[in-house]
Order: sequence, then C-alpha cells, then structure tokens
Amino acid sequence: MVFERQERPNANLLKGQRQLVQKGEEGQIRRLVEVDVQGKRTLRTTEILKEAVPEITEVGTKVLSSNQPAEGVKRPSFRNFETRKLKRIQ
Repeated sequence: MVFERQERPNANLLKGQRQLVQKGEEGQIRRLVEVDVQGKRTLRTTEILKEAVPEITEVGTKVLSSNQPAEGVKRPSFRNFETRKLKRIQ
C-alpha cells in the first residue's frame, strides 16, 4: 500500500520553507488467490497486515514585512570597521 502525502500550513515557518513532520511508511496487504488447473485466478481474501502511515510536511506561510529582519539574520555591526577621514578635493 502506498502512503499518502499530506501538507499542512505552519505560520511559524517562513513562506517557501518546508519541514518534514512525519515520515511516510508503506502499508502491507496479504491477498489469498486461488488458481485452478486452467489458470483462472480467484481472489479469496484480502488482509491488511500493516496500515500505511501518511507523510506529513508543514509548509511555511509566514511573510515578513520589509523592515522586519528575519530570525537568525543579524543586523550589521560596525564595531570592527576602520574609519578614515577623507580629504575633500576642491
């Protein structure tokens, strides 16, 4: 059995980001098929041995305003910049 893929929105993730929440797993089915002497096949029983587990991915919906820095992005630090006076050319 093939697993289902699901997506759900997450307002804490930035738009365009994706995060796997649950890994999908295939299920297992057992089928008992009877085959007669002429080769005719007849399905007798179907048994689900293991249910498929869906893959769940969260998709970001958070949009930052242009004046709001993204988390993890640092504002520039000017501590280590060398300052020089420039001569004015007349």
